[in-house]
Amino acid sequence: MSNFKTVTIGDFLEVKPLRNKARKKGYNLAKKADIKIVHCEQCNVCWEQDNNIATRWDRDTKKYKKRVAYLYYEDFPTYGKQKQTCPKCSEVSS
Repeated sequence: MSNFKTVTIGDFLEVKPLRNKARKKGYNLAKKADIKIVHCEQCNVCWEQDNNIATRWDRDTKKYKKRVAYLYYEDFPTYGKQKQTCPKCSEVSS
């Protein structure tokens, strides 16, 4: 008798369903995007403030300096988005 276990290919191809946490995580990301992204009625573009590239290291003060960076989405669904004038349109109107 051998001590080896017989393994079939089907053992490796077992597909497990997504856990509830993974499903909820995707839902929460979509919900956060709905809150952050805003629609401008003047130029008909959706936009949001980008926090990932909004900081810059300043060598003189040895601190992070905040910059304001915006992302604009031209072909984006506007249903259910908050209506707010984008920074480009507010600069032109003032």
